[in-house]
Amino acid sequence: MREVIEAVSDIAASPVQALDAPRRDGDPAYLVAHIGLAKSALRWSPGCSSLENIIQTAWNWHGRDS
Repeated sequence: MREVIEAVSDIAASPVQALDAPRRDGDPAYLVAHIGLAKSALRWSPGCSSLENIIQTAWNWHGRDS
């Protein structure tokens, strides 16, 4: 999450306030994502693969009506 918050702060050119808190009951110790299954099962590849690119395109899309 810290990586996402830092990337959003950089792209928005504004700090994002975040509150550190302990894990809640039921929260996983860690999460792992791997695109391999989607690529093989669905024959699909993402158009945006880097975190910065994903955030930038979302930022641009949300700001287009402003």
